[in-house]
Amino acid sequence: MKRLHLAILLLLSAAALNAAAQEKDSAEWVVARYMALMNYDALPHDKMIAITTLVTSAAMPGDTGIVRRYYAMPNSYRVEVWYGDTLFDAWHNDGTKLYRHYDAAQRQWVDASEIFYYDHIVGYDFRGPLYHRATNGTTLIYGGTATFEGHPIYRVSTSVPSMYDREYYFEQESGLLFLFVEKESTYGDEQLDASIRVDWRSIDEYLPLGESLIISHETYQQNAFRTTLLHTPRLLPIDRTLFSHD
Repeated sequence: MKRLHLAILLLLSAAALNAAAQEKDSAEWVVARYMALMNYDALPHDKMIAITTLVTSAAMPGDTGIVRRYYAMPNSYRVEVWYGDTLFDAWHNDGTKLYRHYDAAQRQWVDASEIFYYDHIVGYDFRGPLYHRATNGTTLIYGGTATFEGHPIYRVSTSVPSMYDREYYFEQESGLLFLFVEKESTYGDEQLDASIRVDWRSIDEYLPLGESLIISHETYQQNAFRTTLLHTPRLLPIDRTLFSHD
């Protein structure tokens, strides 16, 4: 398991432990400790976060995807997914009432309802579903401690409406998430589509961005194929046209 440099861990560990006021070794304590390390709430309001992701998948040999994400506090977002010169998927909102989606079949931007927009944009949120656990109906279940490749870890399972159940693995020493697996799940009386379920996803590296941490390297397996995600995060001057114009 790859870790941050010791200096970064020492800088953030005290704040993380203070923020996680829940009973130690509970599910909420493990997750709150991790979220305090990530420190997303410290992202600046006078800059936008720009993350460029290089996507390489064994399912598409020789084909490389590029995902560009822009985020300005508190809730302006733009996502573009490119394969070569083709725009495959895209969304943006201006933080108020404008919600737009790129329809790849029609090759044009169209209006989207607020519900439709947030149902789809959640998968692109760099902060992940644990950040939204208080508002997305997440149930946390503490799975206790274990050993993974010789390292002591915490296990936490989650259940979120309309999402796959997950089991998360956190390093005990650093508090960082390094792996999660998705399980076959149901929502109401319906079985969720297993063809898009991720077998496992590893978080291989983190990078500091201001006073926060951003995941910079991930690998996941889906339908027996592995995909690598290399994220390059930056803080840039806010460009409001990215969120208000197609």
